Amino acid sequence: EPMEINMSEKECYNLAKNGNDSHRDILVHCKGNIGAEVREMVANYGNDSHRDILVNDENERVRAVVTRNGNASHLKKLVNDKSPYVRKYIASSSDSDEYRTMLLNDSDQNVRLSIIQHGNDSHLAYIEENDPDPELRNLAAEKRNN
Repeated sequence: EPMEINMSEKECYNLAKNGNDSHRDILVHCKGNIGAEVREMVANYGNDSHRDILVNDENERVRAVVTRNGNASHLKKLVNDKSPYVRKYIASSSDSDEYRTMLLNDSDQNVRLSIIQHGNDSHLAYIEENDPDPELRNLAAEKRNN
């Protein structure tokens, strides 16, 4: 349930970053004068129950931060996110090759480029053989041969 709180954005940001989880329990539900930067801090410094809420945030930057610290259920949901920004974030920052594999046929060129930059040899081989973009196929081939 969204609520208004009587604090400045800077105070909320500092509380999200340096406070404790009970502070974040309040901040995760705040809208109004509480901007995306505060929710990003909650996603970054909070716990999985905060990220369970923020995985559905309307702001793509907040959802991208959830991918960095989230658990497997967060990643499973966000690997199919409508925003290429979030999917690219997963391709570049996820520790798991499983999620890169799920993104190999992504419609967004930047997501596939991120896989070339961060993926393993089987990802590169797949892109080299199958990507619709000749430039990305060449980049994958070059990286494999170096």
